[in-house]
Amino acid sequence: MAKIERLAFKSQASRSKPRSIPKLQDLFAVSLRKFARPDFDGVCSTEIWVLKVTSKIMSEYLYQFIQTNIFVSEANKSAGSKMPRADWGVVSELVLKLPTLSEQQKIASVLTAADKEIELLQAKLAHLKEEKKALMQQLLTGKRRVKVETTEAA
Repeated sequence: MAKIERLAFKSQASRSKPRSIPKLQDLFAVSLRKFARPDFDGVCSTEIWVLKVTSKIMSEYLYQFIQTNIFVSEANKSAGSKMPRADWGVVSELVLKLPTLSEQQKIASVLTAADKEIELLQAKLAHLKEEKKALMQQLLTGKRRVKVETTEAA
């Protein structure tokens, strides 16, 4: 890593007022390992953490980072055993060591490409599972027959 910068999350003052839904470059988290990057403006529940992106960190990089075991482990230090929800007070005190914006872009690009490939493979797998279900239904109900050689049948 080249020059390392420091970033701390800002504390959220009021937990009782609805928050504005962030613009495209910001993120929000519902609970640990559940994140989104909305492409609209609006409001959200106080149960949702709005992570504002600054000039020191790229949205794509932060999106990847908050999904890491390192971040989740730190955030989990305050989570209860029954609810997998971290305490914003603990998370807001985390200090991140950040690579340069250029390196953040490269890291985020590689990981985003991997995410897209995983999504495509998962979609393909889901499609193949549906095809298998349909084929099983046809074969097991007799709507479709398998050709059996006479030598095999004997």
